[in-house]
Amino acid sequence: MPQKPWPVLARRIFWDLDFTKLDYEVDDVLIIERVFSWGDLPDLREARRYYGDERICTVLLASDEIPFVALGLISAMFDRPMEDFKSFSKGVGKDPYLMKREYLDELQAVHGLPPLPPPDPILMRMS
Repeated sequence: MPQKPWPVLARRIFWDLDFTKLDYEVDDVLIIERVFSWGDLPDLREARRYYGDERICTVLLASDEIPFVALGLISAMFDRPMEDFKSFSKGVGKDPYLMKREYLDELQAVHGLPPLPPPDPILMRMS
């Protein structure tokens, strides 16, 4: 039985990895998460051709690494409510400013940086 041709994916999606060492079968979860988080339409089509919708949907439903902004397209593409995706609960009802603030606080704690100043009340009203 002939093997499917490998997907042709943009290398920019894997900016922090050695692209030549990716194994499309072993690293399938990583590849699917990256493509559906940071890829464009040709990348999505290639991933769907290679992995199939069932495998992709299984990975995306279980992943908590998918950015909230990508879930709308993914939800429509696989005809599943956004609430079905594990990543959905990470961004529900949160103010975008506070989400960024939580992320920066987490980075500060991990890297031992000095604490951030409290948010400006005027800016909070504008967001």
